[in-house]
Amino acid sequence: MLILPVLFMGFNLFSPIAVHLTGDPFPALFGFRQALVLTGSMEPAVQVGDWVVFKSQADYEPGQIVLFQDNGQLVTHRVIDVQEEQLVTQGDANNTPDQPVSRERVLGRMVLRVPQLGTLAWFFKTPVGLVILMILIFLLFNGEQALAGLRRKRPHN
Repeated sequence: MLILPVLFMGFNLFSPIAVHLTGDPFPALFGFRQALVLTGSMEPAVQVGDWVVFKSQADYEPGQIVLFQDNGQLVTHRVIDVQEEQLVTQGDANNTPDQPVSRERVLGRMVLRVPQLGTLAWFFKTPVGLVILMILIFLLFNGEQALAGLRRKRPHN
């Protein structure tokens, strides 16, 4: 169960550093990318505030939920048709399909969705959130030792 918080924290520490070092606005960690859902276009399957993880792959099939770039933005929609070198996608809550998306713009297929964790991830990207995240990481690895030190310093009556 510890894997989910570690994965979440790893992505949130890696992403800003990778963006700064590589200039890639949508960096991948071992072929995985994360996204925070900001709109309701995929409801009810994927909701506003969800944290989603995508895995790069060569081929995509109708029914899969994918992440792609559209005019510098990330979009999470379902593949409804595959046409040679393009995918036709559509948000589950949308009435019409999107313009076809070239395979080069597709960043991956959804492999993990955690409801409402994206709201927390968004908070951790703020200065206050980053400080709290660093404290949590410190406590995760050194918490027992820090608590033992506090117990030794406490006066006994």
